[in-house]
Amino acid sequence: MEDTHMTMKKIVLPEGDSQRVLSAAQGILNQGICHPVLIGDAAHICGEIEAPLESYTVLASDSTELDRLQAAAAAKGKELRVSDASLVQGAALVRDGYADGIVGGAQTGTDEVFLAYIKTIGVHEDVSRVTSCFLMEKDNQRFIFADCALNPESNASELAETAYLSAQFAKTVGIEEPVVAFLSFQTVGNAPHALMQLPRDAAKIARETYALRANGPLQFDAALLPDVAKRKTKDCDVAGHANVFIFPDLESGNIGYKIAERMGGFTATGPLFLGFRKPAYDLSRGCSVEDIISVVRMAVQHAE
Repeated sequence: MEDTHMTMKKIVLPEGDSQRVLSAAQGILNQGICHPVLIGDAAHICGEIEAPLESYTVLASDSTELDRLQAAAAAKGKELRVSDASLVQGAALVRDGYADGIVGGAQTGTDEVFLAYIKTIGVHEDVSRVTSCFLMEKDNQRFIFADCALNPESNASELAETAYLSAQFAKTVGIEEPVVAFLSFQTVGNAPHALMQLPRDAAKIARETYALRANGPLQFDAALLPDVAKRKTKDCDVAGHANVFIFPDLESGNIGYKIAERMGGFTATGPLFLGFRKPAYDLSRGCSVEDIISVVRMAVQHAE
């Protein structure tokens, strides 16, 4: 009989000494989501986890990989702004194929998490850069917002690539038919403005290069609501049906997702990095146990 513990995806949780991470690991094991790989104090971790030893892995923190990266940076006269040895160790496990993905950041800022991943796992060979998205959820509504956390500016090709990566991610979280709106302050068919060229060009590239159902520029209400779409445009099959929203820059995206979260009552999961060679996810330092479990589940789905 096949050993299910051996066939389950292995996801690294580098902050294994965190009580939230330990509670999440217990939930992950109870739900059979994956084989968690925890980095930290073995006696403490094993004393907290109630599960067969073969269902999870515990590794002591090792600074070897961090030391190597810091030495390489110093040789170039630079300083590596990463100090979390366990985070780098975990990312190296994913890079080297010992694990299928990593979820970190419960105790570490996004900048350091991103840098640790980029220096170890690296950018996927088929994309130009790493980008990010947020999964926005409320009741039975589920949307993707991008890029709201990482890249301050994008050209049309980069914005189209963000749309493609976001649409691919959307499918892993149950949005089976991604419909992409490139957002702006005007809607397709309305008065021209120089700022409209970016979303217009990005939408064209998204359709022609990535075969996405995409259009823009679209105002948010016209993209989301069918009744508003009917009043604002007659030439856009995306209007009123969008579920993947691409913001023109980081400023608008960051503002937008926080308004939806704080005033609209949506739960925002992310930032979720897109474009690494292997699944590598970040957590908010304010994340809950349920948030950690949710992101680990996404990493598993991404790895399949």
